[in-house]
Amino acid sequence: MQIKIRKATKKDFNTICKFVNKLDDFETTLTPILSNSKARRLEVRNGVAEKLASSKSKYFLAEVDGSIVGAGCATIVEPTKAKFTLRKVGLLEKLFVSEDYRGKGIATKLIEARMTWLRKQGVEWFESNICANNTVSLKASEKAGFKPYSIIMHKYEF
Repeated sequence: MQIKIRKATKKDFNTICKFVNKLDDFETTLTPILSNSKARRLEVRNGVAEKLASSKSKYFLAEVDGSIVGAGCATIVEPTKAKFTLRKVGLLEKLFVSEDYRGKGIATKLIEARMTWLRKQGVEWFESNICANNTVSLKASEKAGFKPYSIIMHKYEF
């Protein structure tokens, strides 16, 4: 099995949306407060389009035998006092690998490709926001050297 990681183009828009929606579907099973509504699907499409058009974001796709089996996004976040760093932050987000291809090193390759791109943009500080119950993504991030830094807690009253 040969894994190819490539940068996404605008032509990959629908494929990326499909993967981000699959990630949302998965995270909804972990955190029932999340919604898979039509409004959320539109929000996903708008977010993917915005990131594809931005020079501060890049989607990467994983291909096996010509089929796309995984996706992930890297975004450069400018320094803020809220981040406690004066460095640009590289945010790794929206990582999803098709279930049949998990455990084959694809997530690791997507993480590495995104970090390589971010480094070329001058990023030295990397973050990965992961749903607390998403043990698959937590394991992949820890394998890539990420360590817990902060915890964001939510309380919903609606």
